[in-house]
Amino acid sequence: MRLLVNHRTEFHYDTPIVGNTMKLRIRPRSWPGQFVEDFELYLTKSTQSKIMNDHNGNYFEIAIFDAGLTKIVIDVSCTVSTTDRTRYIKEHREPSPLWLYRQQTPLTRPGRAVRSIASRIRMDHHDSPACMALLSRTILSEMPYRSGQTTANTTAEQAAAQGLGVCQDHTHVFISIARLMGLPARYVSGYLHVAGNVDQVMGHAWAEVFLSGLGWTGFDVSNGISPDRDYVKVAVGRDYSEAAPLSGIRTGPGRESMETSVRVKRLK
Repeated sequence: MRLLVNHRTEFHYDTPIVGNTMKLRIRPRSWPGQFVEDFELYLTKSTQSKIMNDHNGNYFEIAIFDAGLTKIVIDVSCTVSTTDRTRYIKEHREPSPLWLYRQQTPLTRPGRAVRSIASRIRMDHHDSPACMALLSRTILSEMPYRSGQTTANTTAEQAAAQGLGVCQDHTHVFISIARLMGLPARYVSGYLHVAGNVDQVMGHAWAEVFLSGLGWTGFDVSNGISPDRDYVKVAVGRDYSEAAPLSGIRTGPGRESMETSVRVKRLK
C-alpha cells in the first residue's frame, strides 16, 4: 500500500517570541515493512541542524526559530509504501540495548491501578503473542477510549486510576505491564490510515514488545489490532517523551496555543 501523509502543526503566540528551539522527530525512516519514498518539510523562518540519529534509532533535527514571530508553522508531507510486515521486526538493530526497554520511566512506572490490571493476566507464557493480545484486550476493557480527559503528561498509573484514556495512555499502560512481566517494550508514534476518514486531528500511538522468535511485535490497544500496512511508524522510545513529534523550549512572555491537522490518504 502507498500512503500519503500530510501533518501540519501551527503555534500561535499573543506576543512576539524571544526565541523558540524545537526538537523535531517527524521524519520517518524506512523500517522492515515500510519504505519512505519521499519527505518534504516546511518550517517558518528558522535555522535547522543537520539530520541526526538518536539512541532509539530515530531521525531528528533541531530548529531554532527567529525572534519576533507570532506564528510558527511546521508542515510535513511524505509518501510511504507499507506491507503487513510492519507488525514484526525480527532483529533489534537500534543503538540502545534491549535491557533499556525493560526499565520503567516516570510515565510508565506502575502503581496500584496498573498492577491491578496486570493481575488479570493469568497465563503461563508471558512471552507470547497470545498473552500480549490478551493484555491489549484487557487494558481496553478496563480503560475505554475517551478523549479530552488526559494530557501528554498523564502517566500510565494516573490513566489507569481514571479508567479511561486515549492511544497514548493505552500504550503507556501496555508498556508498563509488559515490563512488569520482564519484557522489553517501547512506545511508537506515527500515523494510521482509516478508510473513509482521511482527515484526522492528530497522529497515532501504539506499543511494540520484543518477543522470543518474533522480535519487535506491535499492538494497537486502542483499536484492538496489530499494526498492518495501514500504519506508518515515525519514532520509537521508552515512552512518549522519547518519541514525541515535537518538543522544545520557548522564551518570551505571553500565551501559546497549538493547532494540528493530519491527513492520511491511500494512493492508487
